[in-house]
Amino acid sequence: MEPNRAPSTFRAIAFVVAVMTLGTALFWHGFFGWREGAIYVPGKSQPSFIATPSGNTAASFYSHTFGFMGVGGLLVLMALWITWSAFFSSSPKRPQVFALLASPARTHGTNLPWWLFWGVVVAFVVLLLWTARP
Repeated sequence: MEPNRAPSTFRAIAFVVAVMTLGTALFWHGFFGWREGAIYVPGKSQPSFIATPSGNTAASFYSHTFGFMGVGGLLVLMALWITWSAFFSSSPKRPQVFALLASPARTHGTNLPWWLFWGVVVAFVVLLLWTARP
């Protein structure tokens, strides 16, 4: 049996930094496209194109730029909220939030059947192969 030890602060900080970095990168990608007035839209079964806010590609431009900025902004806000609730809040839930962030993922395990695990892996590989087809 493992002795009780204090939760690792490194895991909690690493999670918050990873979410903050991903959110910032997504937001800046959308913001730079907005600022430049054009964004590259890769096509799956059609040719790729550059979307601009005027003309036939305006809907693609706005959906890509606002989509990237929106998802990135939500991730940054989530990371800030987690940081506040885990490290700076005085609420009674603070130790629970910090312990959840700092604990390894296996301690909260649910017993997944092996067939479900491999089914998800195979479905993900099939999805990647389907999106990579010409």
